[in-house]
Amino acid sequence: VPRTYKGLTALPGVGPKVALCVMTVVFGQTHAGVVVDSNLHRLCNRLGINAGSSSSLAVAGRRDEAAGKHNSSGGSAESTRKNLQQWLPKEEWADFSVRGIALAQALCVPGPGKPRCSQCPMSAALGDGPGVLPLCPSAELF
Repeated sequence: VPRTYKGLTALPGVGPKVALCVMTVVFGQTHAGVVVDSNLHRLCNRLGINAGSSSSLAVAGRRDEAAGKHNSSGGSAESTRKNLQQWLPKEEWADFSVRGIALAQALCVPGPGKPRCSQCPMSAALGDGPGVLPLCPSAELF
């Protein structure tokens, strides 16, 4: 079995997520990359991480998602991975992948009315007073 990203993704049926999972879990290469599945990708879309510099895209995407529409502002899971890898320190990649996927699977489930925002630590406000928003901007939509 190849031990490199390029070698693994050259195998039939192996894409970025599987290659990074194998490198991180099997070979212990914790700096290989952030593993992004559909759950973590959805969470990042809801957090606005994939909206680029335009917050209006993030808000529009979250409104679409709240209405049950596909969130087009978030791009692909691969673009999410690249965004996260630019933002997170390498030493956080493996832990963030595991924890982010687990959080998204348990609480940030797909579909209108289904996210469990009231149980999510990211729905807590960052401070007190009027106009203070939760860490997750989508929390107010569900």
